[in-house]
Amino acid sequence: MSGLTCAEVRARLFDYLDGLGEAGDRAAMGAHLDACPDCAAELRASEGMERRMRQALAGDRAPDGLWDRVMADIDADAAAGPRGRRFGWPVLATAAAAFAVLLIAVVGLVLPPERRTVPAAALVVEPVNDFITYRLSGRPLDVESADPAKLARWFTGKTESGVPRRIPAPRGFRLVGSRLCYFLNRRLAALMYRTDAGLLSLYVMSDHDIVLPEARPDPAAGRALSSHRVNDHTSLIWRDGGRVYVLVSDLPEAEMRRFVHGLRAALRRAPAAYARVMTTMVTSIAGVSARAGMTSPAKPKQAAAKIQPITPLAMK
Repeated sequence: MSGLTCAEVRARLFDYLDGLGEAGDRAAMGAHLDACPDCAAELRASEGMERRMRQALAGDRAPDGLWDRVMADIDADAAAGPRGRRFGWPVLATAAAAFAVLLIAVVGLVLPPERRTVPAAALVVEPVNDFITYRLSGRPLDVESADPAKLARWFTGKTESGVPRRIPAPRGFRLVGSRLCYFLNRRLAALMYRTDAGLLSLYVMSDHDIVLPEARPDPAAGRALSSHRVNDHTSLIWRDGGRVYVLVSDLPEAEMRRFVHGLRAALRRAPAAYARVMTTMVTSIAGVSARAGMTSPAKPKQAAAKIQPITPLAMK
């Protein structure tokens, strides 16, 4: 089987997760998932749903001897024949009870994400687990690029919050690409950065229905941060402009805070650089106009003087 469509792959995702299918079919599935970010995101979503279902039902255990009683009722009905069949009430009651338990669990899992509030504990733990899983899997990035604008365009329509159009890499850190993730009941973006010492993942998501852990002001970062240690990794969490940001790495916390501090400094530099570029453009255009006799030579400086750097209040 080769050249699978997205519809064919998504129809077989749970079989793929359960290890079912011929070797050739599974190889074709794997090849498609490696090449298709959207289907890879669906696979991760299916993995998350299956994991939550197993967790939801982990404490439910059938009473001892239940299976033997069910099979005995089935055998008795079969032996009685059509005329003497007892309708199998114990079987139906047992099946109805089992179905009710399963329905409650599944309905809780498949309700729209916005109806379930994400607790602070999940916000602390799940990004770290995703980061560890990604590193162990050896999977490639969905998009490899150092251009924040390109990454923002790629995420358009793929996540609830999107990605800010300009998140410059702080000095000493390199933006290398991004991943589309699914956890915390939503699709979200993970921007990946590198230093000579290691890898960092900056998760970007809507702050809708999320409870943030208690944070402390960090003057150098220009915002309140909360810091957490999970499985030998650190996460720094903050809210800004209707989005929640979670920075995860196994680097020292001081190095991660340097990233957040540098991010603020980079955002401050960006408007100033924009103003300098615009000043140069206005001066050049007005100078050309003056030489052509279209305006006074004094006006370029006046026009350029009106352009002032804008201090960013939030990442946009």
